[in-house]
Amino acid sequence: MHAFLIIGGTLEKRKEWVSKTLNEMHVSSFDCVKLAHEEGKQMGVTDVRSFTKHLTLIPTQGKFLAGIIEDAHLLTTEAQNAILKTLEEPGPKAILLLETINPELLLPTITSRCQVISLGTAEQYTSDDLFQCFKTLEQLREAGIGERIKMIDTIAPDRDTAKTWIELALAATRQSLLSLTNLKQTTSLLRRLLLAQKQLAANVTPKLVLDSIFLDT
Repeated sequence: MHAFLIIGGTLEKRKEWVSKTLNEMHVSSFDCVKLAHEEGKQMGVTDVRSFTKHLTLIPTQGKFLAGIIEDAHLLTTEAQNAILKTLEEPGPKAILLLETINPELLLPTITSRCQVISLGTAEQYTSDDLFQCFKTLEQLREAGIGERIKMIDTIAPDRDTAKTWIELALAATRQSLLSLTNLKQTTSLLRRLLLAQKQLAANVTPKLVLDSIFLDT
């Protein structure tokens, strides 16, 4: 099996890489299956089982079958273990392509079994966006409980706003890690933000998610 993990860049660039690679390998659209999450849900074992079953078939119009997993970080741990079994016992005609902006949420055993394709840093936010967001994160850390609650109410009035802010906060925190200042504290924050992103995808109430980050510290 050829297994690729496409990270970094923008979602559009990652999809372009997948499309280009399938074309170069002459994989027919009839021999492709895609696994993608529904809004507000993670991808579980049942989703993975029907997906991987396709990879055991015989190609109809080319040499290879292809399985594409979008937003691979939204696979549950159990689903990731199910994918791992496919990586460990590959079909001879199968190609597996996983794309994600958050490879940190994948099991190390999955990453180690894939050829990692990094498309670089996504230039999605301006330096001012990142600076202002990290400034807000510092204010949340230093504020009293009452002030934190008020700020959280502003940040997470609804799920979409909370998701957008968490993505910006992740980018700002990753950028801060590059400076190697307060490394331990910033790494801890990054892990909590990644967990928050996963919880939001699993339909946990936005305010509870942000409360768990900033009120339990």
